[in-house]
Amino acid sequence: MSETAAGARPPQPDRSSVSAEDAAAAFPDRRRGAIGAMYTGLALTLIATATPYADRATTHLLADHIRDGYPTYSQARVDSAVSTYLVLLSVIGALGVLAWIGAARSVRAGWRWARPAATVLFALGAGAGLTGLLTTDTSGATGLPPALGWAGIGSQPGGRPGNRPAVEETATGMRRGTPRSTQTPLTHARKDEP
Repeated sequence: MSETAAGARPPQPDRSSVSAEDAAAAFPDRRRGAIGAMYTGLALTLIATATPYADRATTHLLADHIRDGYPTYSQARVDSAVSTYLVLLSVIGALGVLAWIGAARSVRAGWRWARPAATVLFALGAGAGLTGLLTTDTSGATGLPPALGWAGIGSQPGGRPGNRPAVEETATGMRRGTPRSTQTPLTHARKDEP
């Protein structure tokens, strides 16, 4: 019997010379689905990045949220805070866009690390969105209005749970919702005191 008889394997092709197109053709359905999901993430990132600009031009949710949290702020200071948020959200959005485009191109090229890297990038982006939604600032309210925070993670719920009045009295007699530098003890009697 010769070596090429029934139990021997035929010679394998040299896989080091396989092009990216040939590799992509080997698993077209899985890669196509992953790339489609990445472009969906790209579209949602673009929408979430544009939403604060649309808000600034129309409903002013962010400005109202800042004004409610800091009632002593002048209009110029509120506008400055809105501009700062827009820059921050734009940078995060631009990084997200670059990440989605890079991940989609890497998956299309057939890089083995691309799909796990895209998963990590998605987790980081979702974490950034949740941070914007859940982090409270010095006023005791979330830094972003819930509608814009939810837009950052790609969905829009119906309600605004957990909102508190912009200014409330705390147990120490200080007003919550104003910056510490402008807080003064309340001089009038509390409602629950005789």
